Amino acid sequence: MRTIRIKKGVDLYVNERDKFNTAIFQVDFVFPTDAHLFARLNLLSDLLKKHSAKFQMHQQIIDFLEEHYGAVLNVDYDFFGNYSTFSLMISFVHPSLLKDKSYRFSDLVSFIDDLIFNQNDRVTLLFDNEKKYCKNLLRDELTDPQTLVFYQALPRYISSTKLNSPLSGTFTQLNAADMNQVYDLWQNLIQTSAINIYYDGYSLSLEERKVINQFADRFFARNQVRPSSIYYLEKNKSQKMFYENRRTFRQHLFLQQYYLAENAKYRSGNYASWLVFNQIFGGDSESFLFQRIREDLHLSYEAFSHLSFGLNSFFVYATLNSLDFEIVDREIGQLFEAIQNQNYSQKSLDIAKKTLVNQLLYQNDGRFFDISQQKMKFIIPNYLSNAQLIKEIEAVNPDDLTLCVQNVQPGVKMWYEGMQ
Repeated sequence: MRTIRIKKGVDLYVNERDKFNTAIFQVDFVFPTDAHLFARLNLLSDLLKKHSAKFQMHQQIIDFLEEHYGAVLNVDYDFFGNYSTFSLMISFVHPSLLKDKSYRFSDLVSFIDDLIFNQNDRVTLLFDNEKKYCKNLLRDELTDPQTLVFYQALPRYISSTKLNSPLSGTFTQLNAADMNQVYDLWQNLIQTSAINIYYDGYSLSLEERKVINQFADRFFARNQVRPSSIYYLEKNKSQKMFYENRRTFRQHLFLQQYYLAENAKYRSGNYASWLVFNQIFGGDSESFLFQRIREDLHLSYEAFSHLSFGLNSFFVYATLNSLDFEIVDREIGQLFEAIQNQNYSQKSLDIAKKTLVNQLLYQNDGRFFDISQQKMKFIIPNYLSNAQLIKEIEAVNPDDLTLCVQNVQPGVKMWYEGMQ
């Protein structure tokens, strides 16, 4: 992508190509993560996506964009360690492919402009409905074991988190959320965030380039500061946690979290080694975990592992048919020992590496791949591109996996007893 510095704190990334029939226009606000704002930011993303000064119903926005532009709008909040992004993205069909060729690119940019800067029409009923929706959604998510672990582990990795109980704290935030408070937060983000603007699609005319530049000018007076030196996985050390919980599920479930070492970073450093380690441990049906727990011992229908660099954690899951938690716990420990002692074949390692390489090659053809890569380069120091990562994956050896085992520490452990 071609980078254009509009002004310090406002950058434009352009990728003009005719590979796809659709184009993407996206605006990212980048700012420090604050756990006390999680509820308000998620509520804000729903409000901006579903309501605007011109449209009071979500379906009205969907119908308008589809009918006039063949477009889809998405508003999303996410965080990466101590920095967060709030994104507004619109994907749309090339004007030449639509029957009605009367619309202009500037109309779409005006729609986004209005969504960002014109949020003065505040309707209490709409806000209350979205607030209720977010609370119900959070309640549903709490049946997911990884969500529970997320709230347990949150204070360890985000320096701004001072909540004694992040889980109850999020409910408290939602209950206390005030409409003016949420919209004022949006105005503050506009004024103080770093702004990244992305365009990926057909070749722009001179007039369309001017439209994007004029849109970027809107942030000049508002943008005051840009995060410069971003260290992706800053975290505060804390003691190991053990958490046992029993809830009502239809299957028994075992979940173990392990904390990764200080040097484990997403898309940088020894990231390739961690990917291969996860893949060979429990990444798919060919992994050691799946073969041992399901195929050999017939204890589980589903058994897999997962890396979360956002929490700097390695998760191991198993849904069980009986209360064999101790057996599964022991077997997982033995799998760690097998990898540490390199008690596996070169063929197993080669299969894991080939699977990961094929996944990355498939990603290269994805519609949102280039913008995602550029976004991560801004947030993550020494970001590894897919091409670089493939080379590093192919170079991973058994000693690298042994080092991974030596750099995990037991964290939260959860046992869920299902319905009898």
